[in-house]
Amino acid sequence: MDENASQAKLVEAARSGDVVAWEALYRSVYPRLRAYVVRRAGPAEAEDLVNETMARAIRGVGRFRLGPAGFDGWVFGIARHVVADHHRGVARSGRTVEAASQDAVVAVHPAPEDSAMTGVEHMQVRAAFERLGPKERELLELRVVAGLSTEQVADVLGKRPGAVRTAQSRALEHLRRIVTEGLDA
Repeated sequence: MDENASQAKLVEAARSGDVVAWEALYRSVYPRLRAYVVRRAGPAEAEDLVNETMARAIRGVGRFRLGPAGFDGWVFGIARHVVADHHRGVARSGRTVEAASQDAVVAVHPAPEDSAMTGVEHMQVRAAFERLGPKERELLELRVVAGLSTEQVADVLGKRPGAVRTAQSRALEHLRRIVTEGLDA
């Protein structure tokens, strides 16, 4: 049984009030969801925003329809709206938001070569990442930090998978140029 089919069964059980199904869904998405929210809103707000995301998911589960993005893509779409609402509220109130820590860039599924990188290399990549545009950062956060598939990211961002692949390729190329320029300096 593929992951979407497994999640579909869990969602059906959750719709019926099965607490164990909700817990399984929550546990499957929580680490990536929290990492994404930390990157978008900062560590101080992450727990509240993840909780709000899951509360909205619970309230809206009756409207969930299994698509290519699956449950994870749907939840990350909700998280994207929760974070946007948070930023609008902060802007209206005039408060400041603690920037996401550079240490919050966590690859949920690190590649083997990541373990070979030195601390200096990690700092260079993190600094380069911060120089990307907001759309490039968000796309790479969804793909790398959250570990979503191209189809899931497309659903979250309201784009076609091909457009996401193209944008990802361009963002990675931009990141590579920034890192290379930093090494040459």
